[in-house]
Amino acid sequence: MTPSDMIGFSLRTLKKIPYIPTMLKFYQFCAIAATLLIATAAPAQNAPPSLVPEAIPPAANDADKAVDEAVSKIARLKSAAADLVQTVEMLGQKFQIKGRYLRDAKARRIYLRLDVSGLPGAEGTVVQVCDGDTLWDYQRILGSPMYRKLKIGPVFEKLNAPEFDDAFRDQIISQLGFSGPEELLRGLRRTVRFTRKEPGELQGKKVWVIRGDWRDREGLVGPNQQPLPLNTPLPAYVPSFITLWLGQEDGWPYQVKLEGKKPSVLYEEVKRYGPDGRLAGAARKQKIQVTTIDLTYNNVVLNPALKIDEFVFQAPPEARVEDSTTAILSGLEQQIQLKVAQKKQEAARTIGGAAPEGDDVLKKSLDVPIPKSADDPVKEPKAKPTEE
Repeated sequence: MTPSDMIGFSLRTLKKIPYIPTMLKFYQFCAIAATLLIATAAPAQNAPPSLVPEAIPPAANDADKAVDEAVSKIARLKSAAADLVQTVEMLGQKFQIKGRYLRDAKARRIYLRLDVSGLPGAEGTVVQVCDGDTLWDYQRILGSPMYRKLKIGPVFEKLNAPEFDDAFRDQIISQLGFSGPEELLRGLRRTVRFTRKEPGELQGKKVWVIRGDWRDREGLVGPNQQPLPLNTPLPAYVPSFITLWLGQEDGWPYQVKLEGKKPSVLYEEVKRYGPDGRLAGAARKQKIQVTTIDLTYNNVVLNPALKIDEFVFQAPPEARVEDSTTAILSGLEQQIQLKVAQKKQEAARTIGGAAPEGDDVLKKSLDVPIPKSADDPVKEPKAKPTEE
């Protein structure tokens, strides 16, 4: 999964953002927490979305099957509207992210707004809006606002090329931001080993309570970090347990909670050493902090009638706007040419001939390039595949 999604929304402004060491895999499927990371660290360069979809493991039990069924139900929705709140206690920080999500699947309209609060000097807003014609990304966190737009008509037309299969189209459409909570669930299936499923009730609804933990520890640390030992508990500041509350009828993830493991000892001794390597002063006790990330969807309405004026965004006249349409179309055209070359190669092998010249290019991965994006007003709504 691309580095985006706790709520599943593939915000292109959140690609390749800085992360907190030991939190990478959590960050990879946590778009809202990604907003925090933008707000608390210097933004990195935007990166293109990979065209290589990460495989979802086969369902191993009833818990996995319940999540897969929920993905199918949400993906079939004609429209959806919901408010969301995420509270986070992590690495000594406590903050909240509130948001609003709307989607009209048939008209290809989306609206997502996330507002970060509770972090002194690091509050911000991220907005993604598509009116069915233009997809806008807006970000105002730590400094100047950034605007980017994409004309989706030519992109969807290019995606209809016969060289692309449905899996490829779905991957690109998701990475452009036209997915929702189902992408959260897909990401969780890739990274979490679900082991328990039991009935429950939440917000007056019958739900399935699904529990699990990480499939492995690869990716829980960042570059140049020591791997986490396999046979020891994860630190309290790394989420160890994942719990989902899925609607039994509609599959909606009404609540998602990630928690670190509470240590048996609540305090640890912190020792300070001087330049000579000797203990400097008495050791002091420091409370062990447990990470908790709790996402809740409220006021969820499935298949509502949504108006076009709920999907409105307009950059101010003086704003510098990056248009990524040409770059996206160019990347897709390159992918078409690679697939054409691949078919020629396969045909040559079928008849016993040599592979055509330029065969080595098929071993290269391809990314759809998305360039860097560039005063406020944000109008509120009314209501790599690698080819072998």
